[in-house]
Amino acid sequence: MKLLKIAGLFLSWIFINIPAGLSLTSTEGSAEDVYWSAPMTVHDYEKNTDLHNIALSSLSMIELEFIRLGDGLLNFTTQSNKSPISRSMDAVEHAYSKLPQIKPVRRFGQLWDALQLRQLSLSDARTASSILFADPYGGVTSMMQVRANKLIIFVEDTLYDVDSGMMLPLNWSLSSLRDKPTKIKSLAFVADGLGALRREVFKTLSYLDHKIVQLGSDFLFGIKKIQDTFIRHKREKKYGHLWVYAKMPLSVFEENRSCFEDNKKNVFAGTVSDWRARLLRNPKLLPDNIQQADPFFLEARPSQSPPREVIVITEYRVWEKVPRELKKYVITFDEVAKLVYP
Repeated sequence: MKLLKIAGLFLSWIFINIPAGLSLTSTEGSAEDVYWSAPMTVHDYEKNTDLHNIALSSLSMIELEFIRLGDGLLNFTTQSNKSPISRSMDAVEHAYSKLPQIKPVRRFGQLWDALQLRQLSLSDARTASSILFADPYGGVTSMMQVRANKLIIFVEDTLYDVDSGMMLPLNWSLSSLRDKPTKIKSLAFVADGLGALRREVFKTLSYLDHKIVQLGSDFLFGIKKIQDTFIRHKREKKYGHLWVYAKMPLSVFEENRSCFEDNKKNVFAGTVSDWRARLLRNPKLLPDNIQQADPFFLEARPSQSPPREVIVITEYRVWEKVPRELKKYVITFDEVAKLVYP
């Protein structure tokens, strides 16, 4: 227990004292779309120093199952892969499967399943320590709730069995006298009440678990959003000069014209035929010297017929502020070239 308490204190120290900056690096070379809002850049899952990786590794450590841990230690000590503890439990379960499945045997199997012995882990030991020694580092995990639920169901079913045996003579006599099935309960009322209480308690626990997780998620997301805004501001400075190419229907462009009109100095927009005419006059317009060209912007025209496509080229700092639904119209420079080069 002392060892588990020391481990709990050590893990808590890690969570409190881990430098925040370790988790604030953007993922280099990832497929993250730099041009669109709200990518989570505050974590780099390829780095062992990322806060999430450290947290998940720590949680994995405290969820180590005793049987696997014991087998691992024995296998390491004896230099073999026999896993004696797991094999012993397999042998017990195999022997049980050979027994006649009468009610007492089935109840034993139910109890075995409810105890979840294979799933006993370090977190269970921490919870036992918190109960016995008032240790504040214990906690109820989802597996513990599953175990408790199954154990209570086992108690309910056992009470029903005892009640059925106790009341069998009376119920048989009354059924014979009345000439129809009669079932009077005694301990079964206790089982009914226990079942109703169990359902309400675990329903409440499930609701509280959901709310706690949601609250924690919202809190962490708020922190990440602040950090992400800071990182994106730096990325905007770094990538603001990059050019974004988009091809969209004339009707879509007209619907979003106002998004581009405020930045006409940094927006080049025209139909495919407009771009081809420009290129005939200036063959070197794309790609390197687009910023040196005189900005041109498509004049307002009917968006219905004839159907036309508009090619828009603008800087990232402008494109970032347009509606997100325009994302699907982004294309590569090579695609632009195939469309507009004569």
